[in-house]
Order: sequence, then C-alpha cells, then structure tokens
Amino acid sequence: MIATCFVYMLLFAGMAVVLGAIGAVGTLVLQGEPMMREFIRAYFGTFNAIGVASTGYALMFFVRRTGRQVMSQLTTDLSIPAEHAFSFARELERATSWRVTNYISIPLTIIGSLALWWRGFPLAGFAKGYLAISAFSIYYVASNILSFYLFVILLFRYIEDRSGSRTQDRFKLQVSPGGLELRTIDTFLVMSATMGVLTLYIGIRATLTATFFDSVPFIRELLLLPFVLYLPATLCYSFYPRYVLRHISECDTLFSIEEFERQIATSPPADLKSSLELRKLLMDVKETMLNDCRATPILGLKDAPSLTMSLIILIQVIVQKDSVYANFVKSLFR
Repeated sequence: MIATCFVYMLLFAGMAVVLGAIGAVGTLVLQGEPMMREFIRAYFGTFNAIGVASTGYALMFFVRRTGRQVMSQLTTDLSIPAEHAFSFARELERATSWRVTNYISIPLTIIGSLALWWRGFPLAGFAKGYLAISAFSIYYVASNILSFYLFVILLFRYIEDRSGSRTQDRFKLQVSPGGLELRTIDTFLVMSATMGVLTLYIGIRATLTATFFDSVPFIRELLLLPFVLYLPATLCYSFYPRYVLRHISECDTLFSIEEFERQIATSPPADLKSSLELRKLLMDVKETMLNDCRATPILGLKDAPSLTMSLIILIQVIVQKDSVYANFVKSLFR
C-alpha cells in the first residue's frame, strides 16, 4: 500500500514536469522566450506544480482506486443483516463512486476557480490561460478527496447506528479485531489522512506563494476556508471509522459474555469444584475477549504524522494571523 502511494507520487510528479514542458513550448511558440521564462518561473516556482501534483493528484487516485478495494473488504469483514444489505451496498457505492463524487466536486471546482480567477492571474495570453487551467484543476482534486472523506464518514456512521442494538439484525465483525483484514483498513485510513494533511499544507502554501494581483481583496481571506473544511474532515476521517470498528468489537464481546453468563446461570447445578472451575474459565474468557477487542486502537503512534502536520499548520496560521502570538514568538528568538 505504501509502495502504491509512492508510485502515484512519482507518476504525477513526472506528469507535472511533462505538462509544464508542454506549456513552456506553447508559450515559446506563441509569445516568445521572455514570456516562456516567466511561465516556467510561475509554474514550477511560485505555483509549485510538482509539489501539488505529486501530493494532490497522487492522493486522489490513491483513495479512489486503493480506497475502493479497501472499503469493499467491509462486505466480508462485517456480518451484514439481510434487511440492511441493499442500503449498505448503496452507502458503500456512494463512498467509492466517481459519479456521485462529481455532484460535489464539479460545483466546488467552479466556485473555487472563479474565486481564484478574481484574484488576478499573472502573465498574459496563452501562458496565463494554461497556468490558470492548471491551478483550477487542483480544486477538483481537493473537492474529490474531501467528498471521499465525507462519504466514508457517513458510511461508518450508518454502520455505527446499526451495530449497537442487542437484536440479531445488527452489524457484527466476522474477523478478529487485531487481524490482518482490519489492520489493512487501519493502515489505509492513517496513510490517506496523513497524505491529506500534507496535501493541504502544500496546496495552501502554493496559493500563498503564488503571484496574484488580488484585485478583489476579500478573496484572499477565503484561503482560510480549507483549514475550516478540510483539516477537521481529514482528522475525523482518520479516527472515526476506527472508533466504529472498535465499538462493534466491544459490543460483540460484551454480548458474547452476557450470553455466556446467561447460559451458565440457566444450566443445571453442578458440584462446588465444577462451579468454581467454570467461573474461573468465564473470567479467563472475559479477559481474553476484552484484550482482543482492545487490539484495534482508536489513536496510536501511526497517527503521529497527521497530528504533527496538523499542529504545524495550525501554529503557522496562528502566528501569521494573530499579532499577539506572532510578537510573542518573535520575542523568543531575539
């Protein structure tokens, strides 16, 4: 899974270089060498096309392709009641479908592209248009990733709502809580969330370093919106599904223990020695099952990269936007 993500990063970094070369050649032919130099400086420098493509596009294809495979494992990892099979399949399809994603991604891309265009792009003619289209595409990438995160959260909320009842028509685990199947889901969630925070950081930084005329002043302040929308969604996407899986595991364990105790209580009376041995066995079973269900942590060391990146981003925003904190930090280095 790590290798797949790395391959995507290399692939889209190379594509960014190729598309930049095409734009440079087109600018040279249509507008001459001076404009070509300005285009190269803006495309690879201030707009950081390689960094944005190697993280944003790579993450989009990673969550859409690998994510579809990983999320489809839920159909075998969970015991799905027959009455919920159709609605669960619909929720799963919504979370992994490109078509449904476009209902969110396309409107957000249009809104973001208009806001970015109103800021005033540098250059002119072909170079300006090519640079603008390249920048607009990242809004589709970002909104596509965000919609995947949101639909996965909604999918696991659907599962959670139908996993806590004591009836037979509830979602149950069919695999061990610490088994390979759930570790695969856990690894995917942590990797994609960490990449999401890194993508957010690089994308926002590229829009801050990019050269705009800022013809509409308040548009610049809208750059704070990704922190409000994307960062909480990314962190919730990382933690919440694992919380739901642990919740199901704990419910399965507690219900099994209660059923075991009920069977012991209703069984025919035995001699004192047999009764003590049976109760000792019950205590051992309780301890084993509870330790097993705790094997899937909600928050662990694998979350450190995404949490660290989030903390760095928040500190940077606070220092840049809050003069009190900024002056305090500057005073520490005098």
